Amino acid sequence: MRIVREVGIRIACVAALAAVCPVFGQVNQQQVLELHNEVVCRVNTEVISKRDIESRMGRAYYELYAIRSRSIELGRWTEQAQKEWDAEYFRYFRDHLRDAIKEQLMLQEAQRLAKDEKLDVDKAKLIKRRDQWAEKLAKDGVLGQPGYTLNDIEKQVREQMLIDNFRGTLMNMLDLPSRPQVEAHYRKNIEQYQRKPGVKVCRLQIARIVETSLGTKSVRENASKLAEDLYIRLTKDGEDFRDMVMDFSDDEAAIKKRGGLILGPDGDEFIDPEANPSIARMLRGMDTKFPKNISPVFDLDGRYWAIIQLVERRPAGPQPLDDKLYQKIYDSLAEQRNKSSEDEWFRKTIQKSLILRIEQGKETNIPLAFFFPEDEQAAPAKEAPKPEKAAPDAAKTDDR
Repeated sequence: MRIVREVGIRIACVAALAAVCPVFGQVNQQQVLELHNEVVCRVNTEVISKRDIESRMGRAYYELYAIRSRSIELGRWTEQAQKEWDAEYFRYFRDHLRDAIKEQLMLQEAQRLAKDEKLDVDKAKLIKRRDQWAEKLAKDGVLGQPGYTLNDIEKQVREQMLIDNFRGTLMNMLDLPSRPQVEAHYRKNIEQYQRKPGVKVCRLQIARIVETSLGTKSVRENASKLAEDLYIRLTKDGEDFRDMVMDFSDDEAAIKKRGGLILGPDGDEFIDPEANPSIARMLRGMDTKFPKNISPVFDLDGRYWAIIQLVERRPAGPQPLDDKLYQKIYDSLAEQRNKSSEDEWFRKTIQKSLILRIEQGKETNIPLAFFFPEDEQAAPAKEAPKPEKAAPDAAKTDDR
């Protein structure tokens, strides 16, 4: 089975598991898997091994083993700890096994279509991705080892690209969200798109500590006076705030180019007015207290003497459906529809595929509920049967 794995996960797996629970069953029953790479599933003609799934688990796999090793070293590994570890391990294992089976079925169908020349991959992109992976593996000292030759990498990358391309065939243009549908979703879910009050603020700051090219730091003696002089030039002489920022502010070049405009974490020009206590304190009542909405000099985080300019306030309310929000909603709806199309294809394909679980050398069918556990979760609870009414006593007679 082919899956492009993270480079760090490609190094050899840890020693064999002991006392772990069955993959497909409940976590209250235990068995011992002594084989290092036990085969757990067969998908038509291909098998999926324990190592395949553990490679997919990535960081979670190594973190789980680190926790267990540490607990054993400290003498804290108990039967209860093992049960809890088993539950956590197989929660990850089952999720990744479902994905592995789906991708194996997609790969088999994609290879069939490629053989019929109905699906293929871009050769230039294939070589580029192959070389990127090869470069990473070379840095890790793995390139050239068995399973990690250039041909192996190219095969793996090609298979992943085939899967990705096949996924793209499961939806057509008519399935993609239209503008009216995006707008309707926005109106229906307007409560999800409320935002807090925001302020557009520009900042000019003078460093109180300067650092030489040799890395030594010293207090800047004239920092406070320079900041006060700039404040006078801004408020009394009417000089442009942006020009003062460009000429004097000790700040990142990108911020200086914006005239000192501070951006939020998502790039929004309006920031949370309470995000920084020092700035929040100056902003309170700034519209009426300070001329030209320019604050007096204040201490900013003990590192700067700062002056801020309040450019605009934005009240709380619904976020407008601008290009950025439109794209966010569009992508979310498209992802939901893509998942729905994938699930529909997966359900149909499972019915006509041979997918068997392998435990202790025995092959048995995997129930559909394993692949779609949300079906059982979403099903309404069955009502308890109502007690039947007692049949009238035939021996009773009417005394009226």
